[in-house]
Amino acid sequence: MANLDSEHLTDMDSVRRAVRRSAHAQQARVMLLAAGLSAFGMVAVAATLLTNLI
Repeated sequence: MANLDSEHLTDMDSVRRAVRRSAHAQQARVMLLAAGLSAFGMVAVAATLLTNLI
């Protein structure tokens, strides 16, 4: 195991925080994309049903 100075540990902590933050942002983007695709699917189904009724 390597001996790290305390200044390196704070750098590693900030790197870990930044990685965790970017991972959460990426997950939010994926969920937003999934919500948009499902909304598009619902609109497509509603449009299909309306065209069949008219």
